[in-house]
Amino acid sequence: MSELATLLLQERYIDINQLDSARAQQEYSGKRIEHILVESRMVPEYKLVDYISRVTHIPEVKLSEVEPSGDALAKMKGTDCFDLAVLPLYLENNGRTLVVAVTDPLDIGHLDEIMRLAGCRVRTMVAGVNSIRRSVRKYYFGEEVEEQEGIDLPPEDEFKITDMSGNTVMTSIDQLRRQEEARLAAMRSAGAAPASPPASDLFGEGLFEIKALSPEERARLEKLKDHMAKSRRVLQAVLELLIEKGAANRSELKAAITRR
Repeated sequence: MSELATLLLQERYIDINQLDSARAQQEYSGKRIEHILVESRMVPEYKLVDYISRVTHIPEVKLSEVEPSGDALAKMKGTDCFDLAVLPLYLENNGRTLVVAVTDPLDIGHLDEIMRLAGCRVRTMVAGVNSIRRSVRKYYFGEEVEEQEGIDLPPEDEFKITDMSGNTVMTSIDQLRRQEEARLAAMRSAGAAPASPPASDLFGEGLFEIKALSPEERARLEKLKDHMAKSRRVLQAVLELLIEKGAANRSELKAAITRR
């Protein structure tokens, strides 16, 4: 577990279920924990940045309010900055130290890689992954990007399913998860093993990775994958509701999906 993840858990900024979910995604995708927390909408980006800055005593930088110096940007390649989620800001100590914006200032291995690529020492400031990558696209690739810092968007896991009378029966994937955990706990307490996997196991992740993409194409791909993931979660919730109401059973659904 990373030092940052441990700190977030100890300070109860995230719970163990969120951490376990993020670690499972990290094992599959290789992404950083703090990036997963933001991309999965477990924690709003600006709140996570503010919290990391306060507990590490490393200043936050509002990238929408600063313009990196040209000599700092020249220290690293844009593709490396995008992949590592780092933005050079300015040089100090007569050019011997590069001040950079990063998402996790406690990751020594990550900072070592940045120093290797920049060829000098670094001093860190804290910013969010989306904010950093927007700035990289702007300053390295000349893209016009819309700033959205500080906007607390509703979590992607939130939705509403109603019955025929208009009554809300499910509002989030968390509710689905809690219901499934309660079902499994009840079966274990009764000494019975689950007869079939939960509806969340009826589909594979369907994720893919294409290496030969530009940063712009990769960003668009990530956005598409986010939309696909949301649709998948809503469909899982609908299937679970059908199973709960007795309108379908897990074995039949899994067989039908497999045939497709």
